Amino acid sequence: ARCTMSRSALAAAVSARLASVEASAAGREPGSWAEADEALSASLGVMTAAIGAIASSATKLALMPEDAAICREMLEACEQLWTAAAVVSRCGAGAPLADICRRTCRGVGASVRSLALEPSPSTAGAVWEACDAKKVPKSNRIAYRRAFLNAASILKDSLLEFRELARCDDEEDAYDSRAEKPAALRALSVLELAGGLYKKALAHVDGRGAASDFEGVAAAYDLFSACAAAATRLAEELYPPLDGDDLQTALDDLDARYRPLHALVEIGRAHGLNSSHV
Repeated sequence: ARCTMSRSALAAAVSARLASVEASAAGREPGSWAEADEALSASLGVMTAAIGAIASSATKLALMPEDAAICREMLEACEQLWTAAAVVSRCGAGAPLADICRRTCRGVGASVRSLALEPSPSTAGAVWEACDAKKVPKSNRIAYRRAFLNAASILKDSLLEFRELARCDDEEDAYDSRAEKPAALRALSVLELAGGLYKKALAHVDGRGAASDFEGVAAAYDLFSACAAAATRLAEELYPPLDGDDLQTALDDLDARYRPLHALVEIGRAHGLNSSHV
């Protein structure tokens, strides 16, 4: 029975599992911080090993696409990945770590499905890339830090893009200097404030994690996520020509998300709760 797996059956099995990957990890509390506990560490280790096995099987499947044993081997490695990811999400992974596991399952699984449907060096390379790109953090602290730094990097890129656009007066897609540019510059100032808050929020989350206040970690991270999403929406409104009403709505939304996160961070600072090691 183990040698009856075909490429089409592999693709169908992977597709079915991809459809069942949970959509969101919002609100989930971590169960450990700088060092994963034994159960979480073991599950993360299984995930990492499964990703390595998938990359190895991809090489063989590209060379021998009709080998049923290799198809079975690939499916077993994928099943190990999904099972370990499900265990991780239930044994102390906070929202960012659980989200990384979810995205890993989806990215690796989608590339394996493409390889099964059209085996080639190109589709095998996509599997290797997915496996190489999805480095699973070894602790919740690393995962939270990565989430904050990724958001900061995205915001920094947006600020650079729109500052450059605001300096261009002669290009066809530049801002209308009489009306649009002042509005865009005001929005950029608000985004800069949000970017400045990210590092302070990370310090607060790290302090709460180090104190094992995991409920506080989850609450602060949810506020940060809402703020970061609002900042992204505001940046999307900065492409000319500007829509004044939509821009103002995005500004108001970011303000509403910024204020509670800022208040929480300031309370933490006043009480010495924020970490100085970020």
